[in-house]
Amino acid sequence: QNPSTGDIVFNNGASGVIEVVWGLLQLDAFGTMAGGVFLVSPGGTLNLAGINQTWTGTFTGSGGGTVIHQSGVITAGDGGVTLDFAPGMFRIDGDPDFSGSSFTNINSLSIVGGHANLNATLNNPGTITQSGGQVDFFQGTPTLNNSGLYLVTFSGDQNFLGNFSNAEAFNNSGILRRDGTGSASTANVTFNNAATGAIEVVNGTLRLDSGGEMLGATFDVAAGATLNLAGINQTWTGTFVGTGGGIISHNSGTISAGPGGAVLDFAEGLFQID
Repeated sequence: QNPSTGDIVFNNGASGVIEVVWGLLQLDAFGTMAGGVFLVSPGGTLNLAGINQTWTGTFTGSGGGTVIHQSGVITAGDGGVTLDFAPGMFRIDGDPDFSGSSFTNINSLSIVGGHANLNATLNNPGTITQSGGQVDFFQGTPTLNNSGLYLVTFSGDQNFLGNFSNAEAFNNSGILRRDGTGSASTANVTFNNAATGAIEVVNGTLRLDSGGEMLGATFDVAAGATLNLAGINQTWTGTFVGTGGGIISHNSGTISAGPGGAVLDFAEGLFQID
């Protein structure tokens, strides 16, 4: 039998430590956490299914085990939440909710399946690896600010984002990278790219069927890979550089040049209009 906190109020101070040496601990509790340290050994799991808490401060995770958030709500309190988890440790699956002010990932998050419901701001100066599932932009002004690496690795044709808001935004000033078979789509989520933002397609197809604006970009599309702009509706301004032996395909939708115009500097044969 797996031990569970049940429907009690569980509060954790910034100095509080939660350890799972072996087996599973289910933290399906109410309450608040003002930070904490999660130590989960290999073979151990801290399961947040059913949680309904407000988190504030810094949360650190290590140990080789897994922290999984698959249902329930974590609300970021005033001042926001900083997540510092070792690669592969914090896994998002099922239908969990992230609400409140802001979450900042400074290390690693893994999205492995289901629908991660974003009702807050998610800042990513670290690495987010999406091997399955979908990030759904829900109520209010859900925003994902990527200044690190956002890596989409699943196989097959599906949306990696979902749009259920009228004021959502995926803002990229880091690297958005597709490395998997099949086509991954932004699904009409507003996508804004800063001049420093890079879009890379290593394998498969990335479909950028979004509104928004780009203030420049670096596109790197490897041989055999495709960046598909079908359905795009964006304003481009600044300089756009394209490299690699793949294809950038623009066969439907609208690209409008903003004030000052757009400069296209693509390798021969890369940008194809059809």
